[in-house]
Amino acid sequence: MHLLMAALLLAAAASDPLEQPPRCADMQRLSDAANRAGSFRALIDEGFAPPLLYGCRPADDGGYSCWRNVTPHEVTPASYGAIIRDCLPGATLAAEEARGGFRPDTAFVVRHGRLKASLGDYCTSICRAGRGMSIDFAIDPAAPAID
Repeated sequence: MHLLMAALLLAAAASDPLEQPPRCADMQRLSDAANRAGSFRALIDEGFAPPLLYGCRPADDGGYSCWRNVTPHEVTPASYGAIIRDCLPGATLAAEEARGGFRPDTAFVVRHGRLKASLGDYCTSICRAGRGMSIDFAIDPAAPAID
């Protein structure tokens, strides 16, 4: 009986209905805030957080931080980066130097004017907590804004 319950819990976690790939409307809201307002403050104040991975949260630096452990194989920094790029006309996707703790072959950045989305994963599927992935949305004030 315990084995059956454990299997059902794992199946439910693997097909989490709350997890969604990046939605273009959400990416456009982030880009608009970064490029027009120069801040995510209004979005944060209204409680907006993209439902990516296991959810995004406002970060201490004024951006958003999204993460997930035990990430499915099809959810990768490259695949989510491509979705974000394709949502924002003129956005670019490029390999990025890995941040602390991230694997160097899986770090990417999407840029759309002042919006910067850094994507990376850490560990691998053989790790105790499974492969983890994160997306950090920030504003680059040195980048030119997009109208």
